Amino acid sequence: MLGVYLPRAIRIGMTAKAFLHSTPAVVRMTLKAHDQRVRDEALAMRVQAWQNGIYVLAALSSSFGKKRYPPNPAEEELNSVSAIAERTGRSEDEVAQELRLITLQVQAANSRISKS
Repeated sequence: MLGVYLPRAIRIGMTAKAFLHSTPAVVRMTLKAHDQRVRDEALAMRVQAWQNGIYVLAALSSSFGKKRYPPNPAEEELNSVSAIAERTGRSEDEVAQELRLITLQVQAANSRISKS
């Protein structure tokens, strides 16, 4: 057991003292947990690479086609009525009313710009 598990245990950060004071079952579980963590990290990297590819595809298609770039979900969450109300301490009705007023003001300004 020593020649098989000790090099792997040291590679994952287990000290020789901890290895020698552990039972074979604990060493095997530690190595198995480390292997699972490595697999999980590799899967997370593959998923992130796939997501990056999707965003690159969306960016290219929005640049050269008629599609729009997808909205940022984190930004949408930060700008939701409930999130703004929570941050400012106002009620959701007050925030919604203020957002409607701002929208009307922007529309009026855009209308004045297009007329001139």
